[in-house]
Amino acid sequence: EFEWAGSVELPAGSYSLRFQKVGCPLSEAAYADPEMAIALISLTNTSAAGLTASSATAEGLILAPTQMVTAGQMVPLETGVALIFDQNALDSLYPFTIATTGPYGLYTAHVPTEFERDAHFLIDATNGDIEFLATLSEDGEEGVGHGHDNVCNEIPESNPDCECTVAGQINCMDTERVVSNFNLLVENECNVGCNCYDNPVCQDAYFIVESYHTGCNADAIPENVEEGIHEYEPFCQHCYKAPYQNPVLESCGVVDCENQAGVLAEWNFLNEAANGCSIDSCQSSACAAAWNAVVAHHDSCCDADVPEVIETGFHVFEEICLGGCNIEFNRTYVVNCAAEKNAPFLPASNDGDDDDDDQMSAGAIAGISVAVAIVFCAIVFGIVYKCCLRPRVVDKTRSGPTPLHDASSAQFNKGSTADSRA
Repeated sequence: EFEWAGSVELPAGSYSLRFQKVGCPLSEAAYADPEMAIALISLTNTSAAGLTASSATAEGLILAPTQMVTAGQMVPLETGVALIFDQNALDSLYPFTIATTGPYGLYTAHVPTEFERDAHFLIDATNGDIEFLATLSEDGEEGVGHGHDNVCNEIPESNPDCECTVAGQINCMDTERVVSNFNLLVENECNVGCNCYDNPVCQDAYFIVESYHTGCNADAIPENVEEGIHEYEPFCQHCYKAPYQNPVLESCGVVDCENQAGVLAEWNFLNEAANGCSIDSCQSSACAAAWNAVVAHHDSCCDADVPEVIETGFHVFEEICLGGCNIEFNRTYVVNCAAEKNAPFLPASNDGDDDDDDQMSAGAIAGISVAVAIVFCAIVFGIVYKCCLRPRVVDKTRSGPTPLHDASSAQFNKGSTADSRA
């Protein structure tokens, strides 16, 4: 059966379907499935109703494909086709020809965006993207996929320890460091393709920004960084750092991450105008309880367990609601930079030894070097002055007779003395 369908108006001409390996780094990328059944058929119109009207026909073709098509081969229309992806290539392209301009529907056994890494899956002869006008999922809903990236950066065992990466120990007052590294994420387009994995600048910058974002009070992080980091979360390798604990807030308690219906109910309560949560900054007991439940779920659970509406709107309520709660974490976990999970991410100067006493940052070394240079110059100058400059001045003052002063000079000196005594 089909999982997804899309309608499009296509002029007569040449086109291609493009499916890609996904996942980072690219060396570990893979197709979501080794093959996929599709049907490309003509429609009566490009509306969702038009897709639905032809869905039974398309499903019959997908359930019993009559042709196997490998990458590079032409895709026939009005036929059930099994696309075989080229395991030796990052992309597999399948050309097809439209003889008559009109509405067409593409029905697929998987959601095509599961096979998108950095390019769209329907392109014209000039490699330009073609967007679909209406879409359907297998349950009849529009525009639904199931390829959510399941990021679990709150679980220590899942990721390297932040302090064992280039991030090291952080100073939450050092906003310059977090801002400069966030700018590196932007400048290097670290949210494009596998840049955040394959470009060391991206990976290091993200480790540093994430360390501050997780380990510091949100008020200490510039707003553009606090909000902007979420553009990079789906694309970057995460590191683990124990979450910041605000001493004036209570614990969020244990969270049931599978209870999405429960957290959605709390979210809807916050957004219901009659409850006044956005007016009183969530200070009423009911609003505070709802906000704490949302905070706990958002900050404690994997991305796949956080409803999209909450992920999208959470940071709006962060500006509205005062208070919150401290999420629970594994307090018995001990960072060990010699652990196997940290080995690929250790900076060059770190051999996995947790003893940081004998390690100095480049900034500290530079500062010490400047201080030593200044002291050295001062000592040298003192020696030169004592041995060379001062004796010459003394010899000059002692050589030759004392110069005679004319009358005007004597009068001037006398007047000066008198003035000075007056």
